[in-house]
Amino acid sequence: MPDTTFTVHTSLSFDPRQKKFVENVSLKIDGATGTITDVYHRSPDSDECLVAKDGIDLRAKVVLPGLVDSHTHIFLHSYRERSGTEQMRDESAVERVVRACDAADGVDGERAAVRRRVGEGADLIKFYADYRRKVMRFPPTGPRQVRFPPERRNTAVPLYAQDEMDAIVEEAGRAEIPMAAHAGETRAALMAVRAGVTTVEHIFEDTDGIAETLFKEMRERGTIWVLTLVAAELMVDADIFAAQKVMILMEADLPVEEVLAAATIGGWEACGGDRCGFRFGWFEKGNRADVVALDADPRVDKRALRKVSFVMKDGETWKRDGRAVTNMVIRVPDWPDGEESSPSPRSSDDWTELSDAQPPMVVSVPSGVCTSPKLFT
Repeated sequence: MPDTTFTVHTSLSFDPRQKKFVENVSLKIDGATGTITDVYHRSPDSDECLVAKDGIDLRAKVVLPGLVDSHTHIFLHSYRERSGTEQMRDESAVERVVRACDAADGVDGERAAVRRRVGEGADLIKFYADYRRKVMRFPPTGPRQVRFPPERRNTAVPLYAQDEMDAIVEEAGRAEIPMAAHAGETRAALMAVRAGVTTVEHIFEDTDGIAETLFKEMRERGTIWVLTLVAAELMVDADIFAAQKVMILMEADLPVEEVLAAATIGGWEACGGDRCGFRFGWFEKGNRADVVALDADPRVDKRALRKVSFVMKDGETWKRDGRAVTNMVIRVPDWPDGEESSPSPRSSDDWTELSDAQPPMVVSVPSGVCTSPKLFT
């Protein structure tokens, strides 16, 4: 059986658990399992120029564990490009399935919805603790516009009573599934925290003036606040790379070590920690082999995260010397007209390749998904 192990050598790397930079660390990685098999420190006087032909030399770089974006949207584009309503209205059947959510009401309904999701293989349960659900009271456009609307016409208000939130979180906890709650306002965020969620996303406004109480309870309960700073800055809820979110915190003069820890091991904790089924976000035996190398030191260059020269995910190198080294193939099934929503099993000869390359990763998607020209850009 061929040996699939190799070693990554670093001279300066970040340890999120200690929240400090460390020197001369090497990682042994098994490419077959995508995991780290050993982490060891080299002695300063050992040249370890033994970087063998199967090794990866990152000693001239600043090395980090892979960044974790714990709040992202797979299909949603900036609202400046197109409204969220239009994006959801015009998406394909497959996109609707991926985006699908359960509509549930009442304690029994909430429990049943969580159980359905768990049974269907959900890794995490998320619910809307509040939303702008009064839009038809003061519509911003259309024939029902109100002549003198209030200054804040469509604020976020809770969607559930406290006992309903408690039921959602309790049912997810019984299945050992992490919980996330969307909350624009502090009032619903506090209800979600008291229910016992793992994370609260957003928290943009404090109309009720209870922010101090909210954050006190979050600290006491260990609830993680997932900041969506880019969304707040742009007034859109779009997917932005984790690096940009990290850079915003650095520009706010937060300690670099604290920011990097939040973006690595903190991301793993936001995904539920051990409940998510994997360990990632720091270098340790058994963890996923996720490695990022920078050409600059973030302690002296706030734009260092824009200078990525190496990326490894699950032991597979995707970027090296600043250039992509693995191509992705998108394969589209050639389904007859009228069968897009109910495809039948087909042989590999029925798939049309959009590229002649033969990379190790292939994404297979139904043709309806490809209707948006920006979907894969």
